[in-house]
Amino acid sequence: MNNIESNTSRKNEIIDLTAASPVKQQAQQMVIDLSLDDDVGDDYTRNMMQNFAGSRRKRKRQMESKTVNPISSNVEVIDLEALPAATCSVSAQPVTTEQDEETLYKQALGPIRMEFVPEFNPKHKFAETLQNPTMKTTKLYQELLEYQLSLPVHPSSSIFVRVQESRLDLIRVAITGPEGSPYENGVFLFDCFLQDYPTRPPRVQFLTTGGGTIRFNPNLYNCGKVCLSLLGTWSGPGWEPNKSTLLQVLISIQAMVLVKDPYFNEPGFHPNQHNAAEKSEQYNRQIRSYTTTYALRDMLKHLISSDLYSEFAPVLHLHFRCRAKRIEHQLQEWVTKNSNLEKTVQEIQTLLEKLGTGS
Repeated sequence: MNNIESNTSRKNEIIDLTAASPVKQQAQQMVIDLSLDDDVGDDYTRNMMQNFAGSRRKRKRQMESKTVNPISSNVEVIDLEALPAATCSVSAQPVTTEQDEETLYKQALGPIRMEFVPEFNPKHKFAETLQNPTMKTTKLYQELLEYQLSLPVHPSSSIFVRVQESRLDLIRVAITGPEGSPYENGVFLFDCFLQDYPTRPPRVQFLTTGGGTIRFNPNLYNCGKVCLSLLGTWSGPGWEPNKSTLLQVLISIQAMVLVKDPYFNEPGFHPNQHNAAEKSEQYNRQIRSYTTTYALRDMLKHLISSDLYSEFAPVLHLHFRCRAKRIEHQLQEWVTKNSNLEKTVQEIQTLLEKLGTGS
């Protein structure tokens, strides 16, 4: 987790969510209002949430028309619509340092790490499950607002969250694969259902399974099951009622599941065993193939065709454009270890070029 940014570093972000932001001010006031009464009605909470979502849409329109004043005299307001073509273009000059790349990535994707959306495409896996009428929506809403600052956004790996406006218990998550792992730069999707949250852990369904055919990790089954001690589906310290959080679950998946050597996540497999390194590399070779096909190529196809996961379209667009050069370099390294990837890698290069030209 060394590459995951700290909360303090986010104070230097370029856009939004500072004390001078009207959206942030409204969110802070809403938290104050809601905290005055934990038993405030769900209808009131829903109305407040919808008003906040409306304010975010208004803010976006203002940014598009460039009517928003800079947050401070030395801070530039960035047009998110223009940013991909102007700054994260596949054909743009490469950044000169890792620090430049990190700054650029955070500027582009930091403001959209968490958003409320009207609906999911495709439908959420738990959409047909009834909402718990006793769930304390106000506390959950406060927690979700904090995600606009607390979710890690970094070129090496990021977490993005989308929440259904009409049902705060339905959440979809995108995690970008950590650098140096066989999941690198891929986009992995999860549906979360917070039925009895925070008394009980969320239910989490892994979506990136190749239609139920691919097991990406000893902890990520092809049926979508996620094995994690916090969820009660794996050995180890479990959920602490009213203390553990969804964010802990997401960071655990990012840092403990999507790891450099997932082979050793399997119980009884250890690095000091005979031929362990060779077996781990064989496993990684297969996972890199899955990532190339399902978390890179297929996600690019969904983005360009706008057929699925439209709630994450801006995230996918910016992630792939900002990381295009790194992805191309990474895939060339992977091809040297597995020539069977050549055809898929060529498809990805074509898709990245198409994304870069906007054709």
